Amino acid sequence: RRGTCAGMLARARSAAAAAAMAARTARAARGRGFFSGAADAGPAVSLPHRSVLRLRGRDSVSFLQGMCTQDVEAGLASGGPASRFATVLSPKGRVRFETVLWRASDDPGDVCVEVSSSLLGRVARLIDRYQVRESFAVERPEDVHVVQLLPADLRQLAAPDRVMEAYTAAAQTSSASAAFAVSAALDAAWGSAGQSAQSHLEVMAASPDPRCPVMGLRALVRGPAASLSVAAPAAPTAYSLVRSLMGVPEGEAEVFEAVPLELNLEQLLGVSFVKGCYVGQELVARAHFRGLLRKRLLPVVLGQGHLGAAVAPPPSEGDAGHRLALEGGREITLPGVPGVLFEGADCASERDAAALQAARRLAEASRAAAAAPPQRDTAGAAQALPQRLRIEGGSKDGGSPAGRSAGRLLAVVPGTNVGLAMMRLEGLREAVGSALQGARQDPSSPAFSVDIEGESVAVTALAPPYWPWVEGSHQAADERLRSTAERSGTA
Repeated sequence: RRGTCAGMLARARSAAAAAAMAARTARAARGRGFFSGAADAGPAVSLPHRSVLRLRGRDSVSFLQGMCTQDVEAGLASGGPASRFATVLSPKGRVRFETVLWRASDDPGDVCVEVSSSLLGRVARLIDRYQVRESFAVERPEDVHVVQLLPADLRQLAAPDRVMEAYTAAAQTSSASAAFAVSAALDAAWGSAGQSAQSHLEVMAASPDPRCPVMGLRALVRGPAASLSVAAPAAPTAYSLVRSLMGVPEGEAEVFEAVPLELNLEQLLGVSFVKGCYVGQELVARAHFRGLLRKRLLPVVLGQGHLGAAVAPPPSEGDAGHRLALEGGREITLPGVPGVLFEGADCASERDAAALQAARRLAEASRAAAAAPPQRDTAGAAQALPQRLRIEGGSKDGGSPAGRSAGRLLAVVPGTNVGLAMMRLEGLREAVGSALQGARQDPSSPAFSVDIEGESVAVTALAPPYWPWVEGSHQAADERLRSTAERSGTA
């Protein structure tokens, strides 16, 4: 009887393990659909605002390991994803720039550093300053470009449970299959433009976007810029709109002098808490383990005061979404986030047209502020935007105490009313949690607003799909602080 029971138990455990494996395989198969290059793959767009430095030499990886917040040695090991997201910090723990690191070839010392084009010279000088005895050369390849293969339909992909599936599938997606999908998309676009088979463009490396795989595939492509403009025309509005709705900061204006955790970079897989030392590590570790954060980056929509809440509710299941047309007859479908507007769409009311007009003025003010020399506050920290773009609290739904701003508007996507803002967490965490749970907020006056040329424009925050993990990080830090206090009291 003991033998029979043991056999039955073993078979039951085997069946349970098989069922769990089948469930994981099904989830991974759904996730691989994001990166498969199948018929539902979206358009390939070039990113001319991103440039590449190439580091070649036996010490390139160890040098980057000591400079970046990412575990470069483990992250770019052969057989893993071809890219990793990282940041480089100042000694005070503030972000100098964000970067995507690429394994450019089979040579372990061949690494490409993708940065904002406006920062390319500054990054090269910073590398030269810190390179003392390390053996590697720095090149600026003019024929290497960054390409993004956007998903055709983001409505279902942006749900938090699907985001987790996307991260799981991204870890299982080989560099070869990602490169094949990007190459197929480039060939298809080349053919649809009426050109003969192209052999000018070579996909050097490709992977699911290392920050948020829901955004599709990212690749380094080598070839002439003229050929790339045919196979992957630039679509800055579409790319920036997808990126902002996902809560992914990029470029100098959005990551200026901030603590990485304020930009949610640990949730975007840009910070490792288990690697060795790197420049600026102390502040990052203290903020993570003790929860010393007062601000977080959030997507926002402008001019939609009729939503009447600090945080807009997430899209409802089965929503129609927003169709955004791209050059060459291409289009993508965005999640049906309430209040999102963009030029070229049918503005249903004068209110929507006024919201777009206000957002256009804010975008112009943001660009002007970014082009101006940085101002200094009393602590000596750089300020990328003037004080007139401060966000003020307007109601109890997440409003800040009197006399203090509720946040600061960092950037607005041109042609849309969507942007990114650094918002104070005081009172806002509860509002975001309520919105994600579908709870109705008090429909009072707009919770936040920003002043532009004497006009008050409503600002409504959005919850990025990874926000449940942000909240979990805060709760874990709070629990660590309580445990430490209890131990101290006991002692």
